[in-house]
Amino acid sequence: MPSITSSFRKELFKQNFRNVGWISILYLVGLLFTLPLQLAMALSNDYGISSNVAGLFDHTFIFEFQALFLFITPVLMAVFLLRYMHVNASSDFMHSLPIRREALYRHQVGSGIFLLVIPIVIISIIMFMFYIFVDVSNFYTLGDLGYWMLLMVVVTLLTFITGVFVGTLTGLSAVQGVLTYILLLFPAGIYALITFHVSFFISGYAELNHLNQTFEYFSPITDVLETNQFPGQEEILRVNYLSLAIYFVISILLYFIARLIYQKRPLESATQAIALHSLKPVLKFSMTLCFALFVGMYFGETQSSITWIVVGYLLGIIIGYLLASMLIAKTWRVFTFEHAKGILVYGVAASLIASIIPVFWQKYESYVPALNEVEHVYIGDTYYEYEDAMLNNKTVSFIRSEDTINAIRTLHKEFIRQGDPLNRSGRQYFISYKMKNGEEVQRTYQINPKDVNSELKEVWETEEFKKIAYPTMNLDRLRVEKVSIRPQGPDDTEAVIVDPKKINEFFTHMESDINALSFEEMMSPVGLQSYVLVTLDNETESEEYTYHRNMMIPTSYKNTTKWLKEVNLYDKAFLNIDEIDHLNVYSMEIGQSQYPEDVYHQMMNGDLSAVTERHLTITDDKQIEEALKGERNASDGRYVIGIHYDEGKDFFDVLSFNKEDAPDFIKDYFQDVK
Repeated sequence: MPSITSSFRKELFKQNFRNVGWISILYLVGLLFTLPLQLAMALSNDYGISSNVAGLFDHTFIFEFQALFLFITPVLMAVFLLRYMHVNASSDFMHSLPIRREALYRHQVGSGIFLLVIPIVIISIIMFMFYIFVDVSNFYTLGDLGYWMLLMVVVTLLTFITGVFVGTLTGLSAVQGVLTYILLLFPAGIYALITFHVSFFISGYAELNHLNQTFEYFSPITDVLETNQFPGQEEILRVNYLSLAIYFVISILLYFIARLIYQKRPLESATQAIALHSLKPVLKFSMTLCFALFVGMYFGETQSSITWIVVGYLLGIIIGYLLASMLIAKTWRVFTFEHAKGILVYGVAASLIASIIPVFWQKYESYVPALNEVEHVYIGDTYYEYEDAMLNNKTVSFIRSEDTINAIRTLHKEFIRQGDPLNRSGRQYFISYKMKNGEEVQRTYQINPKDVNSELKEVWETEEFKKIAYPTMNLDRLRVEKVSIRPQGPDDTEAVIVDPKKINEFFTHMESDINALSFEEMMSPVGLQSYVLVTLDNETESEEYTYHRNMMIPTSYKNTTKWLKEVNLYDKAFLNIDEIDHLNVYSMEIGQSQYPEDVYHQMMNGDLSAVTERHLTITDDKQIEEALKGERNASDGRYVIGIHYDEGKDFFDVLSFNKEDAPDFIKDYFQDVK
């Protein structure tokens, strides 16, 4: 009898190979195309990769295609290998054979793993042969090859076992394929939904910050696909070894859980969406909760209203429950009184869970680090500027003095008091505390600056904050090879400084002007500004972008403008009034809360709803000079000024005045306009 059983299993493997061997061959061909073939072509073209390589996950080896095969072929293998479970006739036949269910399960899963791992091993051997006989040091190392093989085996194993696990829970192959990907993405998806949900009720909680920092680690798909390469960074691992170990452990757990379910699974569950009756309520509740959070997130992000969020939750509850019922019943005829009661029951349960979740973040919302626990602080506009600087090894200034840190803590407390999680207007502020124990505490708020003016002033006027807000203060002048100053407007002229002595003098005067800036001048710079582009020795594109982005010279920089006049560069550095054709001045309708620049752009596109019909056209040079003292980025502008140039009729700039500071000739013109 043992020999007959052994012979039978050999035939069973042959049958499996006839049924699913094409998937293994497809995997092998796909990997042959993306790795050995690409390497051979690159070597024949004498092609090399820069020092910032990603091993066998580089674009040279078409990593996108590798990932495609990595996450498709294991799922196909699981679906087709377990197809017999989902068809009544084949299910009855397979389970009538003289082999225990446990042994059958072990044989089927083992066959699938073998057929999936063999292509990876073959490709690894081929790439190892390349490594021995050809110089591939510009492409990958032996360590890169070992890591590639480890990742491909572990992730393939996890994806396949997940497909097997789902296959034991359902009686439909199509549902198995879809649910496999849903399960692989579920931890990341539910994390994102909860993160957005919490952000609607907890002030300071920045959903995008949290997602950007940790989202990829909640799913093997996002973990593998997340690009983790930055200029100058030596780390090439896309998935760290700890994650791979976790994936391997999860694969083992899912294997044994799936085996247990397979042993208990009734044969008549074939063709049913959910094989186990006890899992049907779990599916209904999960879909009800997830759809409630998803639709609520959509309305919360688009409408920023608690009423719309609640409406979204209610709609999501109904949609989620009905879709789950349709899936289980395999029909759309679920609009019955019984299901109405189900919507009520599951809706109440989902609502309770959704209501409880934000409670766990109450201490998060009110927490302000103690002064003696803080090592240093960063404060700026957004998390992304901070992250970009940290990841690309740019110079980041931190606030370390106790007085300024305490001023930031006071500002933080005011943010908490004034903060509204659903506020999408105002200005964004990001705070990152580096604690003495090594942890980071980060918060993001969107606040109207007027509500925290006095607290902002205490921070913004410090020299430490200005080093954060103005990159000029941190610039290594010895690295500067050239400074280009370009005026606003359509003209391409620029003032160029290349003499090291003059470069030093230029930055000395700029630093003096920045240190003298008041809070009001920092909030709303006056007049047109000129752009400063700094060229560094051995600069990278990212460095150039950073310094160009925030380096501006307004005409209010007295020391700098005076020096530019002395060295005969002022006329090239700043816009000349002769280049302006005319100014158009409009009065914003009372009650408008939009930024003047946005209003003017809308008006130029034909939307006149935010401005009065009457407008003032200015061509007199003296009046133009007076009107050019308007503010940029003013949130309380009443009079919107469009600056139109001689050349490029479609090109314009925008300034504004509030009602009190506007020149008399503008106020006189609009005095009878209500």
